[in-house]
Amino acid sequence: MAADGVQVSPRHGRRHALPRRLRSASGFLWSLRPYRWSAIAQRTLRLAVRRLRRLPAGRFLAPVRRPNGRIDAVVPACPVVDPDWTRTKLESAGVNVERFAVDRAAFSAFLEEAGFPVWYHGGSSAPAILEKALEHYVGARLLELGSGDVYVDVGADNSPFAQIAERLYGCASYRLDGAYRPGLHGRCLGSDVASIALAGGSVDKMAAHCAFDHFQGDADSAFLREAARLLRAGGRLCILPLYLSDVTTNFVDPSAWLTPPSLDVDARVAEVPGWGYEFTRYYSPEAFLALVSEQAALSLRVFEITGVQAIHEDCYLRLAAVLERKEAGADAVRAG
Repeated sequence: MAADGVQVSPRHGRRHALPRRLRSASGFLWSLRPYRWSAIAQRTLRLAVRRLRRLPAGRFLAPVRRPNGRIDAVVPACPVVDPDWTRTKLESAGVNVERFAVDRAAFSAFLEEAGFPVWYHGGSSAPAILEKALEHYVGARLLELGSGDVYVDVGADNSPFAQIAERLYGCASYRLDGAYRPGLHGRCLGSDVASIALAGGSVDKMAAHCAFDHFQGDADSAFLREAARLLRAGGRLCILPLYLSDVTTNFVDPSAWLTPPSLDVDARVAEVPGWGYEFTRYYSPEAFLALVSEQAALSLRVFEITGVQAIHEDCYLRLAAVLERKEAGADAVRAG
């Protein structure tokens, strides 16, 4: 555990290492069953290319061992948002930044109840899970997930959170990812975020955990348009972490490229060798607000997440955005 941070169960001893690794490998392979074969091949090829280029294969949440022997939860490849600067910038633009305080005891209980499988960032007993679990916990709280909700986990990849949400909150959950086989297969929906094969007004809650920032080109705008179509009146979309910077910045890792990503014409570009992701975007506050303002049917709330370092000193969740579907005709009534 981190100093004064959330307690995680101790790792199994060396005697149990092989069974644990076998469970992890088999669970990971099972989690890939919704994927297109081409997506699995692409993932495998990208990993092989990174290794051939002799760059670190660590992902954004890869645990590392410091000289003191302690394993850290998170290795941030990109800078952590400064909440004070962000609050000043957003409030000067007329956006009130609310605070959401993470309750350490409640989060610990969530971590225990969720029971993340061992193949997902080491499972609930591994320090590396803390940041990801924190995002799931905060997102569920901000969305107020509950029984009867239809929930969509956007850019889910192989995350088990949709199933965990069904068990903990009683909602009907779907996993959405463009890497899945096209169409609806059980609770897995293979679809581009710009054209989601669900009926308009059929969704109560949506969340994008570390997904929205990876949308290239105009996929972010197209996705918000789809969210406005899918959400019922009062329905919510949570984007977290919300990454902001002084100017819009594209972070890239050329070692992860099979083909170059679609970079923003007016963005600053920063290379992060060995990071493992081909593209992520930090918005300037002005750019993010302009993007959201394109969707008149959605209202915006921004939350500063406090108490994060009580979970672990390296957890990087600082901001979250919640977009709520307005009542039909609300803008027309105000205009009238």
